[in-house]
Amino acid sequence: MSNLGKYAPSILIFLLDHDKVKKTDLLKVVPSTGTMESTVKRLEEQGVIRTEKKYIGRRIIYISLTEYGHAIAGQFKNINEITNSKSSGQYKICPVCGTKNDEDAKYCKNCGSKLDK
Repeated sequence: MSNLGKYAPSILIFLLDHDKVKKTDLLKVVPSTGTMESTVKRLEEQGVIRTEKKYIGRRIIYISLTEYGHAIAGQFKNINEITNSKSSGQYKICPVCGTKNDEDAKYCKNCGSKLDK
């Protein structure tokens, strides 16, 4: 599997936790539309995610994991949990930007991404 980009693990974990999402929902874990578009394109080319276009008054693109993507996302989530459990317990590391956050924080103080429990 070639380089999927810096934000691929965050997108995959987000999809694992949320199943099928609107493409724009990925902006919760990716800092910009351009980054999201390029990462989604790479993930789709590698067969990790699938996109589905629906027209409900306007075009909406849904993103979900393929079976292969579920396996990869599960591995990323396991690595993330192991990494977080080995921290000193005084802070949480943001999976998107790497910022140290207070232990009880739910969202990253730097980028606003949701932090794992």
